Amino acid sequence: MFKKIILVTWMIQMAVTVQAEEQLLEEIVAVVDDAIIIGESAYSSMEKHGRGAESVIHGALRVAKPATFGVLTTIVAFAPTLFTQGVFAPFPQALGWVVILCLIFSLVESKWILPAHLSHITPSDHGIWGEINRAQAFCNSKLDYFVKNKYQPFLVKCIKNRYNTLAIFLATFILTVGIVAGGIVRMVIIPDVPGDFISGELELVEGTAAWQTREAHNQIVDALYRVNERYIRETGDDKGVIEHVLSRGHSLRFANFMVELTRTEERTIDATELMRQWREEVGEIPGARVLSFSNANNESSGAVSFNLVASDMDVLDQAAKELSDHLRSYEGLYDIRNGASALQDEIVLNIKPSAEALGLSQSALGTQVRQAFYGAEAQRIQRGSNEIKVMVRYPRKDREAISNLENMYIRTQENIEVPFASVADMAVEPAPSKITRVNGQRAITVSAAANKAVVEPMQIVANIEKVLMPELQQKYPGLLYTLSGESEEDSKMLKSLFLGFALALFGIYALLAIPLQSYSQPVIIMGIIPFGMIGAVVGHIVMDIPINMLSLFGIIALSGVVVNDSLILTDAINNRLRENQSLLDAVTGAAKQRFRAILITSLTTF
Repeated sequence: MFKKIILVTWMIQMAVTVQAEEQLLEEIVAVVDDAIIIGESAYSSMEKHGRGAESVIHGALRVAKPATFGVLTTIVAFAPTLFTQGVFAPFPQALGWVVILCLIFSLVESKWILPAHLSHITPSDHGIWGEINRAQAFCNSKLDYFVKNKYQPFLVKCIKNRYNTLAIFLATFILTVGIVAGGIVRMVIIPDVPGDFISGELELVEGTAAWQTREAHNQIVDALYRVNERYIRETGDDKGVIEHVLSRGHSLRFANFMVELTRTEERTIDATELMRQWREEVGEIPGARVLSFSNANNESSGAVSFNLVASDMDVLDQAAKELSDHLRSYEGLYDIRNGASALQDEIVLNIKPSAEALGLSQSALGTQVRQAFYGAEAQRIQRGSNEIKVMVRYPRKDREAISNLENMYIRTQENIEVPFASVADMAVEPAPSKITRVNGQRAITVSAAANKAVVEPMQIVANIEKVLMPELQQKYPGLLYTLSGESEEDSKMLKSLFLGFALALFGIYALLAIPLQSYSQPVIIMGIIPFGMIGAVVGHIVMDIPINMLSLFGIIALSGVVVNDSLILTDAINNRLRENQSLLDAVTGAAKQRFRAILITSLTTF
């Protein structure tokens, strides 16, 4: 229960921190980009026609159509986040709603409120504002010089050698795809988020004495405090890293641990590294079936997890063993769990042939044993709003040992009591502690936790599905499998995002075709979207971080910025072509005209 409380607390914290920061950044980008385009066009109009409301209106109207449709395409690009699936779906859905509503508001703000403010700006040559205006004029002159003497000549060379230019960009894009596919930039959809809690879980084999469980419990707790003492010695921080420790044992052979750490900014070690040191310090525990440590912020059913399904239990056991052995061969995977090994002792009753002559059946035998030790419902009593069951069964002293079962009497159809041993045999056999079924067939879950700083869980899952699973299905006919845990959530989220984004591309194409009045130009603009990913991948290489769920949302936002800038440029080119300029002059002139707006938009997004 306390794990669930910590998990809920973390989810609330995530919604207020990571997601809130992501949403705030997207909102700023959305509003600022649209405002920059309108503001820069109004500023250019005032430079040409003088200051005043008419100049501002003229400048705003000149880019109103492409700017509006640019925002609409960004809204469509974020629409797939509203339809993501999986347990983590609320996060992208909340992000999508916030960004879309912010974009809708930016349409009103940039088209009506911003021009009204710009029309009342009065330049001043005195005081601090005079210094700012002079600095602005200096930067504008240098930027105009760069555009005229550096950018435009280079653009003309690129256009005249357009096939070489295209080949360079295609080669760079292919290289970028290879970097991602080759694992140089890893993809971890659900990243580990180090927080202020770590947890541990211990499960010992059946039959473990209570004193052995206590010794194992103390060994784990003592190891934690040794790690804390070592941290104090090495850093000189008397406070250490441990704030509180909560541990509890139950059912004689289970123990759970929850550790609250000091605040992240107060220590020099993160939760992931502390968890690793704790695991190493504990060492081996005799009789431990499960000994796992995890970041409480990332509770899941395993970064790599499979459900094996078959009607034959022996097939399941053998396949699960081979799969768990295969998982152990991957560096970075730990806490391998095989559901087939989760066994407990079970009493198996078999009726004797002589009992059938007395009118006894296997079902009748089981019913009488159950009623004797578990109880038979005699009546129900209403007590207030609650209904109380009255159960009749043997006294406690007569149902505490297996010998009580051996000494009980069984009643025949003739109401004659006969000794249990004369009508049935009893045996104690190992059996699964729980039975899982998928579509009516027995299933076993095999899972592993992953150090996501070392391995890429999705790549491991893909490799197992491609290589190992076909071999197991060929070796064990009738064996099926499904993804589970975090592996299933990764797959659900990626599939829903990619499917939604593919559908969104059709919407973006339709929106681009309206202002451009062309069927080919939207294709050209949308063809630029993949090239925008080059910078995103380079950024992940420089920052040495894997592509994750938040990265995908950033790439979606990036596609909106790329389409918006391209639409503004293409609209300017079309306007110049309608003025009977040559194609080269129209392209270079429009690029010069929109350079400042596109540059500022890109820099503010960066």
